[in-house]
Amino acid sequence: MGSLRPELQNLSQISVKNELHHEIKTQYREFFESRLAISLLDQPEIFLSVKKISAAIIEFINLHPEIVLAQISSNIKIREELFNENYFGRLNSVGLNSFSSANLILNNILKVLSSADAPLDQVMQLHAIFIHRIYDYLPGKIAKSAWTNVLFSDELFHKNNRGRSELEKIPKLTTQLGVCHSPVFKKMIKQGNAQHHRAIDRFSPEKNSSFFSRLCEHHLPFVAGPSGHAASLLLGAKLYGNLVLDELKEYAMACFAFLAAGGNHSFTEVMVVANRVGVPIEHDNYAVSFSDSLKLWAGYKWLERLFPEFLKKAEELTTEPRLLGSDNGI
Repeated sequence: MGSLRPELQNLSQISVKNELHHEIKTQYREFFESRLAISLLDQPEIFLSVKKISAAIIEFINLHPEIVLAQISSNIKIREELFNENYFGRLNSVGLNSFSSANLILNNILKVLSSADAPLDQVMQLHAIFIHRIYDYLPGKIAKSAWTNVLFSDELFHKNNRGRSELEKIPKLTTQLGVCHSPVFKKMIKQGNAQHHRAIDRFSPEKNSSFFSRLCEHHLPFVAGPSGHAASLLLGAKLYGNLVLDELKEYAMACFAFLAAGGNHSFTEVMVVANRVGVPIEHDNYAVSFSDSLKLWAGYKWLERLFPEFLKKAEELTTEPRLLGSDNGI
C-alpha cells in the first residue's frame, strides 16, 4: 500500500493534534472540577441553604413520624441507599446497618440532618432519599408535577438526548474521588474514606448525541449526562426549601460537590439542570454559577488564584453572565 499523499498526511497530523489538544483541555477541566467539588465537600458549614432544607425535612418527619417509619420499614430501597456500599454518602459511620430497627435508623437520620458538622455527602444523600422515597407519602404535600415537568424535561432526559450508554462490565468499588479519567490527575486527587461505585466507571458517552457534541465543543467533561439526582434534589428545594435565588445557587453547588466528588456527574451535567430553575451557567466561567455567599469563602479565593482561567472576575468578563436558553448554552 502506498503512503498517504502529503496533503492527507498533513490533515491526519492536524486531526491528531486537535484531538490531543481537546483531550488535554478536557482532562485539566476534570482535574479542576474534582478539586472544586472536594474542597466544597470538606466545608459543610458554609452551606446554609443545605441546613435550611434539612430543617424543612426534619419538620416533615416530626409532623409525620409514623409515615416515615413505615416507609423505612417497608421500602428496601431506602435501606439500600442508606447503607449499601454502592452509594456515595451512605451512613457508613453511625454504627447501623440495613437490619437495624426503623426507630434507630430514623433517630440517626434526624441526628445527621440536625448536626452542624455532619458530612455533606451524607446530608445530601438523605435529602435525595427524602424527596425520592418518602415525600410522596406525606399528607398535605405540594404536587410535584409542575416542577417535575421543568426539571425532568425530555429536552434533557429523553434517552436520545441524555448522551450515555451503560457499560457491560460491572464497575469496581473504589475510594477514588472526583471525575478524572486521567491516571496522572487521579493521583493528584485525594481518596475518600469509604468505597463506593461511581457513574464515571459505569457509563460511556453516546458520541453521536447532541449533548455530548456540545460538551466536546467546549472541552467540557462528560460523566453520565444531565443529572437526574440533581433534578431530584432541586425538586425538593423548590417544593419545600423556600430558597431565594442566591440560596438556590448555593444549594446547586452543594449538589455539584456531592455528585462530582462521588464521581457521578460533572459540573455542566449538574448545572444544565440547575439552570432550569434560574441558576446561570457559562461554559467559560464557572464563577457565574456561584452564590455571593460562596464567593466569600476563603477556599473560593484560593481556587480563584489557582485556576483563574475557570473562575474569572467580573472585570475580566467580555459579556454579561446570562441565563441560558433551550440549548443550555453548551
